[in-house]
Amino acid sequence: MVNRARNPYHLRELDRNRWKKDLIKDKQTLTAAWQKVKAITPERDGKLKAIKVHIREKAENPASDKDGKTNRKLLVFTTFKDTAVYLYENLSALGAALKLKIAMVSGDVTQTTCGQNNFNDILTNFAPRARGRTDNSEDIDLLIATDCISEGQNLQDCDTVLNYDIHWNPVRIIQRFGRIDRIGSRNTLIKMINYWPTEDMEVYLRLQSRVESRMALADAAASGDDDPLNEFTYEQAQMELNFRDEQLKQLRENVPDLDEFTDGVVMSDFTLDYFFAQLLKYLERNRAELEATPKGAYAVTDNRDNPTETGVIFCLRQLNTTTDKQKKTPSPIYPYYTVYKRKIEAIGIPLKD
Repeated sequence: MVNRARNPYHLRELDRNRWKKDLIKDKQTLTAAWQKVKAITPERDGKLKAIKVHIREKAENPASDKDGKTNRKLLVFTTFKDTAVYLYENLSALGAALKLKIAMVSGDVTQTTCGQNNFNDILTNFAPRARGRTDNSEDIDLLIATDCISEGQNLQDCDTVLNYDIHWNPVRIIQRFGRIDRIGSRNTLIKMINYWPTEDMEVYLRLQSRVESRMALADAAASGDDDPLNEFTYEQAQMELNFRDEQLKQLRENVPDLDEFTDGVVMSDFTLDYFFAQLLKYLERNRAELEATPKGAYAVTDNRDNPTETGVIFCLRQLNTTTDKQKKTPSPIYPYYTVYKRKIEAIGIPLKD
């Protein structure tokens, strides 16, 4: 018997013939995908061409720091080691042409065109001032790295982070940008460049919409001004709220297998945390308007098909409320009431029920 966490089963119950057919089908699908991917050579790689343009622009038009020194340093992040190796191999020629020193670091592989080829030396050569180097060794201008350096590294000699790919967790984006957005930076301006999926891939992955909306939610629940991705955080957060509404609708209508959800479900999906975060954000954005709103707010209904039904809706609160919990109240939302008054004469004439 195989003991799975949720569905233990006996091997004798396994449909081996069907299993074999499924395995063969999976192999055919993966083989077809591999054949298509194999056709993408560096010469046909549009994303590689795009990063070469950014590197050339950075090298030929560097910004100046507070000391008047030009800054050609660029930090490129990628999620996978294989991608980092691929970039290093295909950007070395461009680096040599632009007279840029290039290096690559990952969890267990490092490469460099100058200095000692080890993790700490490469980081020190890339950010000598931040890491306290006092000699005159050659500086590294372009560093390609995985998320192995996304935490705890002082690299504020650099003024630009380029995310060659985006992690699903927006916290990773904050950590990456935090390598250069640090105390002690002498740069007058720091920036981040993001490579999002193409439009057709975004339709399938929904990576950008999810990451941006989750970043907005995290920002709304925190300081409210630390979102490096979104200019309109409220709108992006609303997208995430709509997405969570879809999940909760599934839960109301049936008892689904959580593995079938379009995205992971966490305990916060079953609370009002998202609602309160967005309510707080709305209050902050519209504080002046809300404070100027009169206490006697009302709404006028206009029924053009039946003018006699035109009237006013009032939301009222009873002032002499009771604290006796045992006392029955006439309204389930006591001490608040909604009152509808129909108009029978011109505006300014008292209304009656």
